[in-house]
Amino acid sequence: MTDRIHVTFVAPLSVSVLFRIVMQRFAAPTEPRWRAPERMLKHVLAQWRNQPRHRDPVFARDGRRCSASGCSSFSSPHDHHIIPRSAGGTNDLGNRTTA
Repeated sequence: MTDRIHVTFVAPLSVSVLFRIVMQRFAAPTEPRWRAPERMLKHVLAQWRNQPRHRDPVFARDGRRCSASGCSSFSSPHDHHIIPRSAGGTNDLGNRTTA
């Protein structure tokens, strides 16, 4: 007897159907079904690693994470000036942050 783990999540029907379709695409006919999520995650990781890195030194310094207190987001970061250039702020690295 093999141990089984059941993962349950609540989502709209359309998301659930899409998830099932994606899992079927990543499943090989001769492998156990649990390999599908593993294959999908490896695919996503490979795609992520192949994305060109932004050359902005602000992102490198801040680790591509929002620098606002309490925020740890790293999706769609933007390079912002602390003191706006319109208010006399410079483009120096010390006047820029990731938000």
